[in-house]
Amino acid sequence: MTTAGIDVSKAHLDLALGPSYQRNLRFPNTPEGQEALLAALRLHHPQAIAMEPTGPYHLPLLKLLQAAQLPVGLVHPARAKALRVGMGHRNTGDRTDALALARIALSWPEALRAPEALPPWLVELKALMGYRENLLKQKQMVEGQLETLGEGKGAVEAWPKEDLERLKGKLKEVEARVEALLSLVEEARVEALHMMPEGE
Repeated sequence: MTTAGIDVSKAHLDLALGPSYQRNLRFPNTPEGQEALLAALRLHHPQAIAMEPTGPYHLPLLKLLQAAQLPVGLVHPARAKALRVGMGHRNTGDRTDALALARIALSWPEALRAPEALPPWLVELKALMGYRENLLKQKQMVEGQLETLGEGKGAVEAWPKEDLERLKGKLKEVEARVEALLSLVEEARVEALHMMPEGE
């Protein structure tokens, strides 16, 4: 039986293929790299593919594999770690983790769960949080530039200040949208509770 394990990081996709597990391939985590990984999977026809959810980084590949109707399943990170240790994989690393996931798909197929479609509000929330993180990094960089420049540098000082105000404004917009999404979710939860029949 051929199985596959895919370890996903922000930069790379590591693929291990069984049953011999001698093949270990690395692809960039880009649209082109994801397509190349899909081609490799189609070439080997695995009966089960295991992945760990890794925040936003695994979602594009997961959608691609689902659209191709490949037998992909997710392993909860805590369970994957416990199974790795039980199999003797005490060292971690992208390629080692991919190998462990492929072996989990072979030996413990019940550990794989079918991926569920995320609700639209959660997809947007994840994207907003990633965007917010990038804005905060930009803000810290501009603040560092201002600190290095000091006072009395004319336009060279004014431009970073303008950038900083723009970033602060955008952060407020993002945080307001996050609050609005969370408020909608809470309202839906309260409404659902009210719709539930009361116990006898």
